[in-house]
Formats: sequence, structure tokens, C-alpha cells
Amino acid sequence: MTKLPPKPPPQRQRGAALLLAFALVFTLGLVMFVSRLPRRTPDIATSAKLLAVAREALVARAAAEDNSPGSLPCPDIDGDGDADFQAGGANPCRGALGTVAYVGHLPWKTLGIPPPRDPAGNCVWYILAAPFRNTIRTSWRGGASYPALNPATPAPLRLHLADGVEVEAVALLAAPGPPQPGQARGGNGCDGTDPAAYLDSDAASGASNANGAPDGLTFWQSGTRPGINDEMLAITRADLFRIVNRRVLNEIAGNAAAGFGLAGYYRSHGYYPYAAAASNGNPSPLQLGPSALPYNVLAWRPHGAQEAVEPALWLSRNGWLDLARYQLASGYAPGSAYPQDCSTCIASGTGSAQALLQLPLDSAVSTLALCVPNPALASCGRP
Repeated sequence: MTKLPPKPPPQRQRGAALLLAFALVFTLGLVMFVSRLPRRTPDIATSAKLLAVAREALVARAAAEDNSPGSLPCPDIDGDGDADFQAGGANPCRGALGTVAYVGHLPWKTLGIPPPRDPAGNCVWYILAAPFRNTIRTSWRGGASYPALNPATPAPLRLHLADGVEVEAVALLAAPGPPQPGQARGGNGCDGTDPAAYLDSDAASGASNANGAPDGLTFWQSGTRPGINDEMLAITRADLFRIVNRRVLNEIAGNAAAGFGLAGYYRSHGYYPYAAAASNGNPSPLQLGPSALPYNVLAWRPHGAQEAVEPALWLSRNGWLDLARYQLASGYAPGSAYPQDCSTCIASGTGSAQALLQLPLDSAVSTLALCVPNPALASCGRP
């Protein structure tokens, strides 16, 4: 027969019961305390995904823009989902460039997406730097009043992520979350027209996400200032031009069958042009590069049925042709016999190339390897 252990003395039983009771009281008190803490809404993870989707929609629209690729639609300031660009009013997006940001809702109808709502039911807000708006005519770009739009264009907005930590941006997205004291909201969460009713401010420091105070260009991530709970996401130059650069590189590379760009030049001549020694667009004999693009000898694609602007115009007015760098494989230089093989092709991260095109991307580069088929070329690495 198994012998049971002796029961603890009554004092130990009472001590264990008191300890258990204390633990229960402590746990209940902790739950009540935590339940009274201010909750950070909208949920950060949900808002981050929402803002990331909105950013991708904006970048895709900018890359497809036929006015100046990289330019972004104006905010929706009347709550109907469409981009607004009236010439007057408190938040114009047309006319003189100005020095402050444009603030409004994300123009979800213009982007062709459903209205993006944060966990509190509010539509996403959108803050745009004036030089990046798509209401600037291409023919105006590159002059004294309106800058060329390319990866070298300064990003004037600043988003503070923490004390002493900020990021430069071309645009910002914000999930407002629940209202703060003093913010009166109505409607359906997407039709509010007063940024101050949704985007927060800190009276003590003067910081305001509603207008970028004090200079119209400075904004604050949730938690960086008292009373500010807007979850913010920056669209940086790298975010924007990582995609836009691909569009531009493909435009310069051109189409062999149609006779445009570098590929068209190769198909017409049986070789590629020499690179330019300087940014004047003229090929320089024996110059293989990497160097400037010999754009004066290239033919450009005419605009399509749905495009309003010739690619040659937006390429030149926005400085893309001078910004591009071009390198030629020695076996494909002028005077080489067509059809060439790939014995002299340039090794690149994307495979062997007859020629390489590059565009800057902040501290990195965007690269496109050119390979136009010919009868002697069995295969070639594709980008």
C-alpha cells in the first residue's frame, strides 16, 4: 500500500491560501490597471499594412504618369475621392509652386482603389511636396520656376520618427486613428475637409501634422510629440524612383522592331553608338563608357493614343538623358561586323549585356542590361 505524504501543518495551508489569494488580487489589479491605460489606435500593424498598400498604389501611378514620370496626383481636399487641383483656395495644387505641402485625403478614386480606411474608420490622409505634383506641365519642367523631376530632385518633406531621427520624403501618408480632445469629426470618415479635425497637433511645441507647422514641411510620427497619434509612412525618393527608374530605363533602351532607343539603333545599324564623353548627347569616337548617353543619335517613341506627352519631351525636360550612364561592349561598337556573338559582352548582375544603362537611386543605382537578338546570338542574360 502506497504511503501518502503527510499533510502540511495548518499554518502552512493558511500561508499557501493567503499567497494564492494575494496572487489573484494582484493579477486582477494588474488587469484593471492595464485596461485603464490609453490604447494606441489605430492598430499599428493594421495601419502599417494599409499605408504600405496606399504607397504602392501612388508609386505605380507615378511610374505610369505620361506627363512627367515620378509626378504624383494632388490630394483630395473635398472628400469625394478624386484628386483636386483648383487654382485658388486654402490648399491649391495648381499655379505657382509655393513652398508648403498640400494636405488632403488620398485620392482613392483617381488611383482606382477602394477607399482605404484605418481601424478607426477614417480614410487615409495624404501629404504631397509641391515639386512632385503632376499638375506641372512637362514643358515647364527644368526651368527657374519648376524643377526637373528625377532622382536628384530634393525631397522637401521631413518626417520625425524619433528624437533626432528624421527622414526626407516626397510625400507622406497618415492613418489618423481616433479623435483627440478638441477634434470634431462627422460624416463617413472620408468626407471631412478640415485636416485639423483628423491630423494631430502639439500646442506646447507648435508641431502640427495638419499643416506641417512651423514651416509647412515638417511632420511627426505617432508618439514623437504629446497628443500626436497619427501613424505616418514616408514615400522617399528611393521608394518612388526605384520603380520610376525602370520605366525610364526601358524607354531609353527602346524597341528594336519599332526602331526606337538604343535597341532600335542596333537593329538599324548592326552596332551600338559610342558613348558620349560629356553630357552633350553626341557620341565620342572610341568612347565605350561608362559615360554619358549619346541621345542625339537616338530616335524616340511617339506618344501613344492615351498619352498626351512625347517621351522625348519628358526625358529631356526632366534631365533624364543627361542623368543616364551608358556602357558599350567593345565587340558591339561602330565598325563591328554584324551579327556579333557575346564573347565581349559585359558581365552584370542581371546577366551578360551588349550594353548597360544606369540611373542613380540615392546611394545605389538602377541598371538595365541590353541584349537585342541576332542570328549569331544563341542566348543572352536578361534583366
